[in-house]
Amino acid sequence: MILSFVLIILILYTYYYLVELSNCPCFVSNQDDKLYLDYMKFYLILDLFSILIALFLLNSKIPNSLLIFSVLLVIFIHGYMTYNVYHFYNSIKAYCSCANQWQKYFVYYEGIVAGLVTLQYVISFLFIIIFLIHNRS
Repeated sequence: MILSFVLIILILYTYYYLVELSNCPCFVSNQDDKLYLDYMKFYLILDLFSILIALFLLNSKIPNSLLIFSVLLVIFIHGYMTYNVYHFYNSIKAYCSCANQWQKYFVYYEGIVAGLVTLQYVISFLFIIIFLIHNRS
């Protein structure tokens, strides 16, 4: 419970950091064309809501079709965040003081975790498919 509140505070500070990067001329001039900063802000808000929803709905049950859809959605959301954090990393330059804040490391953390979650869900999804195919024969 306390960890959830710490994560909420970190997410809010990081969101504010990403908003402020739009006013950082050295970041904007070096920004990778493939970086979609608005998606990264959306991801942080989505992460914030997922923490809040998880706090309230820990014991609920969902149908299998909704579960499969949600797994595919999670793979896409986290995979696209990883992609954007990679381009964010390429956009940060050492001389750019307004972009070199501590929050950039939390953005990197979010990207690494998103990448690991993507791999976890892809591998789990493949194991489930293999298991279902194997049990049919």
